[in-house]
Amino acid sequence: MQNSERVEVYRNLHKNCFSVRALTGENKGKVIDHVQEITLKDVKFAVQPAGRKRVLKEKQKNVHAFIRGIPTEEPLEPSLMWDKAPYSVRYDPYVNESFIMKYPQWTEESMKFLYEDVYQRRLMKRDGGLLPPRPNQTYKTLVIKEAKKAHLSFTDDGHSRIEVLP
Repeated sequence: MQNSERVEVYRNLHKNCFSVRALTGENKGKVIDHVQEITLKDVKFAVQPAGRKRVLKEKQKNVHAFIRGIPTEEPLEPSLMWDKAPYSVRYDPYVNESFIMKYPQWTEESMKFLYEDVYQRRLMKRDGGLLPPRPNQTYKTLVIKEAKKAHLSFTDDGHSRIEVLP
């Protein structure tokens, strides 16, 4: 797979992996790889409405949602700034028409916790991450159409995970 080649990635339910299909080049339209994780840049999220409608009608999943971009070896590095941290993205055809992203909405109490308990008292994990929980943290959900980078992987229990830098 060439790093300048645009691809679309979808979850392969039969092989429990992500299938990578070329959008350009000599392999255009063909699945060129099956991976457990992949990072893409210049990302676009796409859901085909007719495919989603068929899922709702037949109650059986089919391939109709894709994440398109350019494969990259660059890591998905969270910044120290909260608004630059990777955000979780999900798609459930039974609940949403599009991919959605959840991001924190800061309350006065959670900002106070962040400043007083985390930055002043340095309450962090050994790996540098913040200790949960953040009190009264609320999240806002929005439709995501594109992102700078996305990392797709699987959790230890077999669920797919999508994290993005918007």
